[in-house]
Amino acid sequence: MDAHGWRLGYPRWLSAKLGLVAFLFVPLEAFRVYISLFWLGPGLRGTPAPPFSKDLARALSMEEMLGALALPLLVLALPIVLWLSWARPF
Repeated sequence: MDAHGWRLGYPRWLSAKLGLVAFLFVPLEAFRVYISLFWLGPGLRGTPAPPFSKDLARALSMEEMLGALALPLLVLALPIVLWLSWARPF
């Protein structure tokens, strides 16, 4: 970082990136893991053949909802994180 002119004594850019990751990316991925472990796994184990269990239907609908929510958020946040990585905004 020092070779590129970044110093940890001037950490506002790092704080902004860490804040975006900690409060946007981590909760979305944690919720995806929660859905997979507690709804999708038991739903798949409880459904050897159709008709599908309610847990499986709930898990799939939650995955779709999470994808619909994550896409606009990530489309807005990813350019900001990349800009904070390559530019010197602060």
